[in-house]
This record gives sequence, structure tokens and C-alpha cells, in this order.
Amino acid sequence: DGNLQIPVMGEDITTLFTGALSDMSYANLSESAYNFRFLVVKPSSGPNILMPVLSDAASVAGGVSIPIAEAYDTYMFSANIADNGNILGDNRNVKITTTLGNPAQTIYSTFTVAAIYGICRISS
Repeated sequence: DGNLQIPVMGEDITTLFTGALSDMSYANLSESAYNFRFLVVKPSSGPNILMPVLSDAASVAGGVSIPIAEAYDTYMFSANIADNGNILGDNRNVKITTTLGNPAQTIYSTFTVAAIYGICRISS
């Protein structure tokens, strides 16, 4: 219905998970992901990943790429959402480093999630 103001970190932010969430594990959220318009995944190192939460979606996914010297680092996160929205499961926390050249070289690794936040609370 128009523009949606996205708050900066520190405004309208709810901490849903803190800890060390590794690849292929589960995050028990402090409240339902469906209470928010977006989730933010904070890796233990690297940029935050912003993901929209759709009311009828059974999963969330997002990624962000950052340039480094003659390469790109891409951080990707995806997870299934439990029916009540309180669990993100079967996670894929993947870091992809692509080194430019001929041919380009790609390295896949995983990262640990340090926190998950909910932003833009949906009013009831």
C-alpha cells in the first residue's frame, strides 16, 4: 500500500535468538517470526542478512555479497519455519568466496549465526 520505513538497527528491533547456530541446526526463537515483516541474521563474522517474512511462507531465505580484493564473499541463509513460527530449522548457513580470474575459483564454507532479530513488528 505504499512505502515501508525500514528501521535502523536499534529502532524497533526484537532479539529472537542469540547463541551459536551452525549449519543444519535449529533456532528456537523467543517469539514467532510471523510477528515481524523482516528477520535479520547476524553471522559471527560478516555482514547482516535481511530477509522478508511472508505471512503464508513456510521458509525464509536471503543473502548479501561484499566485494573484497579481486573477489566476492557471499553470505546466504535459508531456513524452514515451523507452523507456529517459533522455530527456524534445517538451516543453510553458506559462505561462498569467488576469486575472479580465468577461470574463476569458488570456495564454499559455512558460517555460524550469532543472533537473529525481528524488525518491523506487525501490529495486531
